[in-house]
Amino acid sequence: MTVPDDYECLKGMTIKDVPRQFIVKNGHPQPYQGLAIDCKEGTSFQVARDFIKSVPESARQMLIDEVNTFFTVNENERAVVTFSVRSMLDLYLQARKFPPGSEIIMTGMNIPDMVQIMKEHQIKVVPVDLDIATMMPCVEDVRKSLSPQTKACIFAYIYGCTYDIAPFVEILNAANVEIIEDCAQSFRSLEKFKGSDFATMTMFSFGLIKFNTAFYGAVTVFRNLNETHRQPNEKLLC
Repeated sequence: MTVPDDYECLKGMTIKDVPRQFIVKNGHPQPYQGLAIDCKEGTSFQVARDFIKSVPESARQMLIDEVNTFFTVNENERAVVTFSVRSMLDLYLQARKFPPGSEIIMTGMNIPDMVQIMKEHQIKVVPVDLDIATMMPCVEDVRKSLSPQTKACIFAYIYGCTYDIAPFVEILNAANVEIIEDCAQSFRSLEKFKGSDFATMTMFSFGLIKFNTAFYGAVTVFRNLNETHRQPNEKLLC
């Protein structure tokens, strides 16, 4: 790897070291620098496919158990591995079978694919603005967005920010609305953040562009599912 003179801290490093370091330019740390991976179109999918095929069936349960141990803290939680957060959202909507015209509240910044997936399931997306100072929505705005058709509320933690969703729990629980955390941009190690105990599900992404990447993949933690929720979600939890 060729290193310019003004990126002195990279000298002597291998490609494996780059994501773990701040790049120093002219004596000043420059966090969150991009890492370019030079590969042909389709190579990344081939790598993911070949890796999946390389895992023998006898080892799959061991890997599932290890993921559960790593991501869950008690017997009321269950971790599920999927290809991406988007594929988990699609599976969730398939399992829940919300009637056409149902509504899901979503904090106002997310990727277009998340909205498109909900539209494919004939779900109406109800956006709620974020306070630029806190990167969280206002409790009153969420309250005003509730309707008899509201089935879930997705809190997307963006730019690495997380916040306490406890202020929203009372109004959402009173309306029987499921709480979903989209942590695709906010995984900072499980020691720092494992998701809220109030959330029905917390989704983490380890895709190609993430700082903590596994090339592809996502882990979702389901928790505190009551009998009303457990049966529709059974296909996700088995």
